[in-house]
Amino acid sequence: MKSLRKQLQILRRVGAQRILVARGHRRFREHVGRAREAWIGNEYSGWPLHEDALNRGSICYLAGLGEDASFDLALIERFGCQVHAFDPVPEAVRFGTAVQARQPSFHFHPFGLWSEDGALDFHDNPIEGFVSRSATDMHGVGRGQTLPVKSLSGLPRELGHDHVDLLKLSVEGSEYELIDVLIRSRMKVGTVLVEFAQPAPLSRVCEAVDRLETSGWRLVAFSIQPFNWRACFQAA
Repeated sequence: MKSLRKQLQILRRVGAQRILVARGHRRFREHVGRAREAWIGNEYSGWPLHEDALNRGSICYLAGLGEDASFDLALIERFGCQVHAFDPVPEAVRFGTAVQARQPSFHFHPFGLWSEDGALDFHDNPIEGFVSRSATDMHGVGRGQTLPVKSLSGLPRELGHDHVDLLKLSVEGSEYELIDVLIRSRMKVGTVLVEFAQPAPLSRVCEAVDRLETSGWRLVAFSIQPFNWRACFQAA
């Protein structure tokens, strides 16, 4: 009976996401069509990103690593740039440390990004086998572990950078907090990649998109697939 209930919950979740994807395609029709014009990385973990966005001297901040560095390494291979990856979960720390040991342009930092320095409870992923965890408990799991975070706005100063060419946010519900930090702090960021973690109301996604555009980052592409919503913004 418990297994049956779980299967029904999954079916309802998938059905609701398909409806939301269809609504997202209608709302962002123009930008969805551009998503595959310039794609870097593999089908699941890649992002829409134009070739002229980066070069060999670019600085990239990528929040949310998990156990998949395919996009990070694709950036290094394509552009020869420096990549800084951030993730506090134990599995990601082990993985990122190993990647750093064999790739000198990949710099791993074992903490999450937030609006201030400190520690947050990162809640478990309800899907077995997924190592990503949510500081906002977006899935309502409750259980988790306390892990370190640092202020997004203070990072460039700490790492010795006067600008950031690419900021990627794949942070399981924390993207709204970090978008707020990005806007309030007036950080100098050329390209912003945002994964809008699902499930999330379309109205909340639209509000975040509007805020970024009003603040000077133009939406140029939006890949909307079930449970995988990835948007690319470029500084105007």
